[in-house]
Amino acid sequence: MTSVTVKETKSSAQILEQLSSHDLSKKLKNHEVLKKIRQDFLNEEQVTFILSQYWYPIENFPSFLAGLIYCTKSIEIQTFVSKILYQELGEGNSQKAHPVIYKKTMSEAGLALKEIINTPPLPETTSLVEMYNLPLKNQNYLKALGGLYSTEFYDLKIVSSIGKAVSNCTKAQKLPWVDIHVTQEPDHVANVEYALSCQFDSEQENEIIQGAKEMFSGWINFFNAIGNHLKI
Repeated sequence: MTSVTVKETKSSAQILEQLSSHDLSKKLKNHEVLKKIRQDFLNEEQVTFILSQYWYPIENFPSFLAGLIYCTKSIEIQTFVSKILYQELGEGNSQKAHPVIYKKTMSEAGLALKEIINTPPLPETTSLVEMYNLPLKNQNYLKALGGLYSTEFYDLKIVSSIGKAVSNCTKAQKLPWVDIHVTQEPDHVANVEYALSCQFDSEQENEIIQGAKEMFSGWINFFNAIGNHLKI
């Protein structure tokens, strides 16, 4: 387990600056496949496949957050991450948990839920999920915190892009899974910033940054693989 001492002073600005300007961050933000998912018309089979691959990180994400809370001994970080987990799991109402809303939204849009939740993952999808789980297996909450940054800061863009593909394909006017992200994602981003608003020494900062970079790469590879599979 990585041993750290967290003090209540701000170092998030330097971490955020390094991460937001990193080439991998820009590559994910401007990913060509993500752009095509958002802008091009994709047929039902293509959209269902994208949703099936995205299901795996969605299903795993609450467990990742719970593991991060368990691994860190910082009350501050536990508090901020627990707020994200509380929202992800429906704020006390399991029917509003994000994985549940995801399945219900896609089913009501007329897409084949059985295919969405049962299609085998691509190798890159499996690797992405493992990137969330590995730092927790190693009790390294710093890398996990970096991975959380990479997830939350681009989550709304990814969700809105997939939502656009669903709307274009099905003509669905209301997508509750997208709507709840529009409502909650600013709070998630703020809580990640708060979690980084503690003082870490340079070695600890490097661990956080490395975790974020690895997660950027994981998502880039995820979309590369989807693009190759669908030939888009």
